[in-house]
Amino acid sequence: MPDSSKKPPGPRSRRRAPSESPASSRPEPLALVVLAGAAAGRRYVIDDAAVIGRDQAVAIVLDDPGVSRRHAAVRRADTGELELEDLESSNGTLVNGRHVRQARLERGDQIQVGGVVLQVAPYDPVEEDLRRRQRLETLGRLAAGITHELNNALAALLPSVDHLRALPGDRRLEAPEVDECLREVKEAGERAAEIVRRIGGFARGGSQRPVPIDLTELCEDAVRLARRTLSRSIEISSIIRPGLAVCGDAVELHQVLLNLFLNARDACGESGRIELTATRLGSPAASRAASVAPASWIVLSVKDDGQGMPPAVRQRIFEPFFTTKPAVRGTGLGLATVNDIVSLYQGRIEVESKPGRGSCFRVYLPAADPRARRLPTPVPLAMDDEITQPGLSPLRANVLLVDDEPAVQRSFKRTLEGAGCAVTVAGDGGEAVKAYRQASPRPDLVLLDLDLPTLPGAEVLRLLRRFDERVRVLIATGHVDEQGESELLKAGAVAVVRKPCAANELVAAVRAALRQPRSARSVTARRGPLE
Repeated sequence: MPDSSKKPPGPRSRRRAPSESPASSRPEPLALVVLAGAAAGRRYVIDDAAVIGRDQAVAIVLDDPGVSRRHAAVRRADTGELELEDLESSNGTLVNGRHVRQARLERGDQIQVGGVVLQVAPYDPVEEDLRRRQRLETLGRLAAGITHELNNALAALLPSVDHLRALPGDRRLEAPEVDECLREVKEAGERAAEIVRRIGGFARGGSQRPVPIDLTELCEDAVRLARRTLSRSIEISSIIRPGLAVCGDAVELHQVLLNLFLNARDACGESGRIELTATRLGSPAASRAASVAPASWIVLSVKDDGQGMPPAVRQRIFEPFFTTKPAVRGTGLGLATVNDIVSLYQGRIEVESKPGRGSCFRVYLPAADPRARRLPTPVPLAMDDEITQPGLSPLRANVLLVDDEPAVQRSFKRTLEGAGCAVTVAGDGGEAVKAYRQASPRPDLVLLDLDLPTLPGAEVLRLLRRFDERVRVLIATGHVDEQGESELLKAGAVAVVRKPCAANELVAAVRAALRQPRSARSVTARRGPLE
């Protein structure tokens, strides 16, 4: 693992070989990899130019108090070489331990801005593509379990609905039989929505912006997903310590855990036991087996009682495309991807395994302060006591509901009208823009889906803002794309509510959005009411 505490040699100048010329060769793809600091392990690809800083609008965002809002710029020179320029930062920029205003960069050079150290490294887009492919392969291997879980939800939901429809007309909602059916319908819908949300976020991949992640919560989430998608004949247990945090990308770390679970599942065969342990290195559970010096490390251990591995196999398990499984069970990218991601985080993996005695994979990751400030990202609006308490006054607002799904239109319309709103429905983007322009008075709020015919939701938002800067737009989406949602918030949306949502959550989100003044500024969605 790179040691950023050692002072590297000073900036170097690179001599071009006589045969090398800008016209005859393409510039080498390069990236900046964070070696030390809050974003350790992240990789930022450099195309033509990128600004490093703490401002959320720059390309490389580093959440460090010693980094200026616009600290330094990295760009390609006409020769194809990489150049760095300090942008009059408050603390200066160092290259290989020396303060610079401008410098030429090459592979291996280390850049320090505030408390963050980045290294110039080669970038291979094929590696990124393989990681995306492996994520899809993981989904394919989970498909049987996902189908089983969704079928269970439907098996509870559909008969309950049929039973309600067959009840005598004089049966009241308060009847125990009716209440039981409604509860089962709601629980089945929530269970299906939960697994779709998790799988959807995993399939789309993560954000390029590292954030402090509650690893305790992520591990618990991975265990829940594994229990729902792996065979019920495999027992899954966990010992997860509270207060664990790392800085990085939740989807990548989820991918590490899911791949280790799938590998353990394959080793167990028809039945067996898998245990996940998540703890700090200083704790007794981690210290007994650790071969690294005690420090700020978190240890994730996935242990199975499966068939185990002989030494010859154990030595090759992290090689891409190496596998002892049949072709239908995998391509040999799972553990290679795990190793790649862990290395990206400046971590390491240890493996213990003996034939017939099972295997144990231990992942060591640099710990982050669990109290560290999260980067602002849009999150679903949540209800609180003030919003959901009984007896609140009716909303009495005009809402333009924009969604192309008739069932969603009817459901949302019923809910909002029940809360006191007057609702106009538009089924596509073009119809929504036309309806808003012709409305008199104008709607108090536009509840806008993103996936629309004729015009996508983002374009509808842009056109509405051009026509009326004071328009309030609440985005309703089933996608989990924090980077895209951040762009929508910057473009003028007041907040984001995630679908599917319960009726009281929808009303809470609308009530909170209506509190926003009619002005050109936008706000970031957050937990609780908007003020």
